[in-house]
Amino acid sequence: MLAAVGVAILVAMGLALARTLLGPTVWDRILAVNSFGTKTVLLIALIGAFEGRTDYLDVALLYALINFIGTVALMKYIETAARPDATGDRADGLRRPHQRDPARARPLLLLIGGVGINRFPHFYTRLHAAGVIDTLASALVLAGLAPVFGLTLGTFKLALVLIFLLFTSPTACHALARAAHLSGLREPPAPGETPSSPS
Repeated sequence: MLAAVGVAILVAMGLALARTLLGPTVWDRILAVNSFGTKTVLLIALIGAFEGRTDYLDVALLYALINFIGTVALMKYIETAARPDATGDRADGLRRPHQRDPARARPLLLLIGGVGINRFPHFYTRLHAAGVIDTLASALVLAGLAPVFGLTLGTFKLALVLIFLLFTSPTACHALARAAHLSGLREPPAPGETPSSPS
């Protein structure tokens, strides 16, 4: 089962990388990079479980912190650049888990999230898919790794990574949505318009 989770994480990372390359907007690229970072945290934790080493979980927690701070700092910069200045003009901002594991859907959730950020037509729908699936799949993957470590320091570290991701994933998605909205990104009201076109 750990191998299936690993393959699903790698495929989801590949799909996020595809969205990074395809765009079409800078917001889609930032969303994909944030999603890629979250999957990297899960991959580091999974490798730690494979090798039975809890020090990988320290690296996963640190990487989750760097991913969150980087995303929020970029969104704060863009949000500040998108605010009107004194003249009213906008600045030009950046346009072996358990046999009876009930969460066998976690590889599927990772794949659904990866497909969602590539198939949904608009930035805000892609953001919603990535945010919800990243948070839920992260929780399920990390909870599924807990029996591998048993009642050790590794399980405590997994819990720390889980708690951190449960707070930071939705916060990063909110910061991204807010910065995109403040910069003027609106979804097309009519079916014939280009998706994720700035207003």
